[in-house]
Amino acid sequence: MLSNDEKTKQIAEEAGNNKLRGLRTYQKDLEVASTKNKTTTTGKKMVAPPKPIKNDIEIKLTKTPPLEPSTLAKEVSEAERLRKEDQIKKEEELKLKEAVRKKQEIAEKERIRLEIEKEKNRKKAIVERELQKKEAIHKRGVEKIRLEGQLEELNTRESVLKSEKEPLLIKKSELEKELAPITEREVVVEKSIEETEGEESVATDPNIRRSIEQKRWGIEEERRNIEKEKWEIEKSIEEILVSIETKDVSLQTIIEQKKVANDRIKEINKEQEKEMLSQKLKEISKIKEKYELEWISLNDKKESTKESIETILGKEAEIENNKKILDEKERIVASTQKRREIEQKRWGIEEERRKIEEERWGLEKELDEISQKIETLKPKYQTALTNEEEMQKKLA
Repeated sequence: MLSNDEKTKQIAEEAGNNKLRGLRTYQKDLEVASTKNKTTTTGKKMVAPPKPIKNDIEIKLTKTPPLEPSTLAKEVSEAERLRKEDQIKKEEELKLKEAVRKKQEIAEKERIRLEIEKEKNRKKAIVERELQKKEAIHKRGVEKIRLEGQLEELNTRESVLKSEKEPLLIKKSELEKELAPITEREVVVEKSIEETEGEESVATDPNIRRSIEQKRWGIEEERRNIEKEKWEIEKSIEEILVSIETKDVSLQTIIEQKKVANDRIKEINKEQEKEMLSQKLKEISKIKEKYELEWISLNDKKESTKESIETILGKEAEIENNKKILDEKERIVASTQKRREIEQKRWGIEEERRKIEEERWGLEKELDEISQKIETLKPKYQTALTNEEEMQKKLA
């Protein structure tokens, strides 16, 4: 199919050469169809029947009048319009492709930018985590020092309070010992008063009752003196007890503060130990990972070397088979010339077999070295794995 530019060019050439085509007629279409039917499917042309003699009337009917100038101009104009439309379409397609390319380029740049930004954020987050971790470690260290200082101060205060409490306890014990005989005398006097009051209750003679009452007065006066003496000692004991109680309260407060400080120090020690174990676990994991990668690499080399050896063994078997064939030919051949030719071929095969055997020896040596490296690596890897498991248990 002609493009719009080609159509325009063709029409312009025809117009310039004054070669105007005739209009299509039914008679011409009939002739074209008749000519096509004369060719078979195998490509052989059939002999066309003689053309019928046209009379003047038919000749006049088949002739076509020349194109009018207005028709030619219309065709040229239509061809130019189609050419422009085709050019506009191509330009639009190019613009669309360019727009798609730019869009893809922008999208790719944005993807790369996002990847770079993501990597930056990841590294930044790692740095921030490390800084936070270091800051937390520093804070724990400072807090531990402060708590240890607080504990030292509390221990000092506790020691002072205990030293102050000790003489009070001694004094209290001495007063209690001093109070004991007074309390016993008081009991005796009270019993004597009870007995006197019993005698008084049964006395009928006023003189006897008066004498008993006077006796009771004396005993009661003695009891008063004993009680006054007892009160003085009890008052001293009460004062000492108040002092002891005050010191006990202070000591109890110190004990509670010490417990809080000690509990926090234990927590800090656990956190520090956990941090230390985590750091050791990272180091052990790196070592283990290094051994793992080395082991995988050695195993890959081992398998690759085994495959190479298998390939060489296959070549060896093929060469040995070829050599057996030549040996059979050499035994049965009668011609000296042919035997020499076979022997020369055998030399070549034997040389090739030597080269392959040498190559196999090198691979077998390499395989043995790889196996030895793997065996040397096994205990190292197992030790790292055991250490990692132990660290994980301690961190659990």
